[in-house]
Order: sequence, then structure tokens, then C-alpha cells
Amino acid sequence: MGIQITSSGMHTTVQDQGRNGYQRYGFSVSGAMDSFSYRLANFLAGNTDQEAVLEMAGTGASFIFTESNTLAVTGAECCPKLDGRALKMNQPVWVEAGVELTTGVIKNGTFSYIAFAGGLHIPEVMGSQSTSTRYGVGGLYGRTLRIDDEIAFKAPLKSGQVKGLERGLSLNAPEKKEVTTIRFIMGSEPDLFSKTATETFLDTAYTVSSQSDRMGYRLKGSRIGTDQQQDSLSEGTVLGDIQIPPDGQPIVLMADRQTTGGYPVIGTITTVDIPKMVQCTPGEKVRFLPISLEEAHDLLKQQEEWFKSFEENRLSLKNGNASFKEKQSSELTVFEEWDNEKIKDIISVVDKSTLTLFTYKDDRIRIRIDKQQQVTDVMSEDAPVPETEEPSVPEQSTFTIYSNLVGLFFSRPHPDAPPFVVEGESVRADQTVARVEILNIQYDILAGTNGIIQSFFVENDQAIQYGQPLIELTVQEEA
Repeated sequence: MGIQITSSGMHTTVQDQGRNGYQRYGFSVSGAMDSFSYRLANFLAGNTDQEAVLEMAGTGASFIFTESNTLAVTGAECCPKLDGRALKMNQPVWVEAGVELTTGVIKNGTFSYIAFAGGLHIPEVMGSQSTSTRYGVGGLYGRTLRIDDEIAFKAPLKSGQVKGLERGLSLNAPEKKEVTTIRFIMGSEPDLFSKTATETFLDTAYTVSSQSDRMGYRLKGSRIGTDQQQDSLSEGTVLGDIQIPPDGQPIVLMADRQTTGGYPVIGTITTVDIPKMVQCTPGEKVRFLPISLEEAHDLLKQQEEWFKSFEENRLSLKNGNASFKEKQSSELTVFEEWDNEKIKDIISVVDKSTLTLFTYKDDRIRIRIDKQQQVTDVMSEDAPVPETEEPSVPEQSTFTIYSNLVGLFFSRPHPDAPPFVVEGESVRADQTVARVEILNIQYDILAGTNGIIQSFFVENDQAIQYGQPLIELTVQEEA
């Protein structure tokens, strides 16, 4: 068969290169948002760059293999595990039938991808397997995946052989900067924008809005005026177009964009930088750098040469290699585990430092050291809490809510509404106390325990990261 979904994630769909050639009939292209990660996943799985993959946004999906096959996980970090055992991304991994792959919150980006050797058995609609939830076509019934959905493999490997790439790739996630530079080509109608408007656009660091999705990324910053807004005629849209609507706030068109648009276009993002733009999360800042068409072509050629050499290297190593299934070892797939000594070292370093509050959290361990309240809290799946020579501390009476998503934090349902809760208010464990939004998808944050709201660590409409403390409560037996 293939896979059976056990957790659907926030927004998981089937995507490929897109439904090209049908915009003139009113159908958006769709396809993978991050084309680089999409292609990389397919190459690692031994496919051509046209096979359908799973695209996950916000939080990852999980599923059980009902048939053995090889997979590859790429894109933003999603903490993949096989039956609870952490595995590295950007490498082919052989998975036996009956094993469950789980993925978690997507970090340092928005989209992650999973490719399967031989592809997925999904019918084509207008020459593509891509899902368009806007039109309800493609993918699996034209919608996001749901628990208990089943997808068959098209041509799975029988021996676990993906020769030439047994050790995967050493790809480091791009370092997140305070402002991400996005290269673009100036539009073909410069007369639509005054010199002042163009300079304002180039000088502004724009913030990615929470009102961003697969159709387009809305940006917030200095207003851009247009000289001939009313005279603009509708024309076909292009991936990466930067439109300027009447409110002067730029919109970057993405995979599910409308087929035509009449807003003036100040420029178009280069093909190689669209994945970088796509992986920006709400609250991140971007600045646009104009380059020439020739420079953009050179950048694209360099990327294509990299993929070409990547494929040639795999083919040159293919003959004579041992089975990937035989060579795959735990040292390639398992991250370094926590132990008591490492936890003690962290506690000791923080104790000797000037820090008053230290928190760390990943899928295996959570550490919180608060010197002011004399609290050291360690919770771990891999290692017991180490015994230290520190004096015993009183039982913790506070509870901190941490973010399990990357997005924008909202303390109100909408701008004109009262807050979900206020400081000093009693709450129940199942009560909504805040909301996080990403890609126009809202995720309610529950109190998690009966108690009294003590303080907020973040402001309304503030960008937050995974693991960031949000709200502190005083624990009560009854709310």
C-alpha cells in the first residue's frame, strides 16, 4: 500500500511542480511553495524532480508505513522521528512497514517536505498531482490530509537501494538574520512609481504579516504610492510578483496566486530567492535588493548546475555500492542523546553566569532555571533528572505556557475584541488564553492547568518563536 495518516498537522497537502499551462482557463498553478526543498527531497529519494511529495506547513504530519520504502525529509526543520527515534534531515532513509514517522513543530521556517522513492499514487488533474484547496482539485480529494487517510506508493523500492547517496547531504539551515535580503528584478513599467516611491520601497525593511498564505505574502511597512493606480490593466500573474495595492502595502504572489491581477507590480523576486521568501515566518523582516535580469539568470544557472552535479555524482556512484539498507546505521540517523552529565554542565554554567532566567526546550528535554525563584526544572524523555548538590527548592507553584509554534501571538480574538484573559483572572485547564496565527491558520493556546494568570511575557501581535515563554500562571487545584 503506502502510508496511513495518524496526525494531519496544521496544513499538509500533496504537491508537485504545479499545474502549468492552465492559468488562461482560470486555474492557479499551485505546486510546492519551496521549489528547492521540493526538488532536493525527490533527488534524495531517487526520483525525478517531478514526483509528488507531501508539503507540511506550521506543524508536521505523522503516518504509519503500510509498505516498506525509502523517504527523504527536507525544508525547514520538523524534528522527524521513526518510532520515537530522531533522524536527520536531507538524507534518504529506509523505513520498514509498520514503522511510524512522526514530525513536530516546524522551526526556522514554514514549510517541510517528504518525498517517497517511486512517488505517490495520486491521480493527475490537468497534468498535475498538486492540491489546490482553493478550487478543491488535485492531491487527495482536493483538500488537506486528514487522520486515517491512506496514500499508496506508486513504485516503491523493494530492496532499499538508493545508491550514491547513502550518507545524504550536509546542508546547514540558513542562519536567521534580523533582516533577510531578497533579490528581485525591477518591474517593466517603472513609470507607475515615482522615484520617491521606489526609494521608499528599497529603503524599507518590511515585516511579513500573519495575513499571509499560499496565495500571497502580505508585508507591512512604509506605504508605497503609485502614480497611475487607476490606469493599470489586468495581466497574467507571475510567481514572485510584488504587487502594490491601493493601501501601499506590498503583496508577494505565491503558488496559489490568482491567475490575473491589476495592481501595479514594482518587481519580481528572483527564482532562486523565492524559497528564501517562502520560508520567512510572520513577524520576520525582509528587505528587497534590485539586481539585473542577467544576474538573476546567472544565479539560476548556478543552482541548476548544482542540481546537475548532484545527480551526476549519484549516478557515478550507483554501480558497485552496497545496499543502502545494509549501510544505513544509527550514527547517520540518530541525534546525540542527552545524559545526566550534560544536563549538570548546563545547570553549572548557568549558575555561574549573570543570567537570572534560562529556558531550553526541544522534542526530548525541557530545562528551566529561574534564579530569582530558586527553581530548577528538568523534564526529559531520554534521561532522568540528575541529582545535584544544590539545596532543595520548594515545590514549583507556577506554570509557564511555552509556544509550540512559530508565528504571531494574539491576546485578543480580533483587534476590537476584549482579551481572552487578563492578569489576575482564574482560568480552567481547557480554557483558551491566547492564539497563534501562521499562514492565515489560527491555533488556540489552552491554559493547560487550572490557575490564575500571573503575567504575559509577550505583547499582542508580537512575532514569537518555538519554545518561547508566553504566559505564566499560579497553579490552583480548582479554578
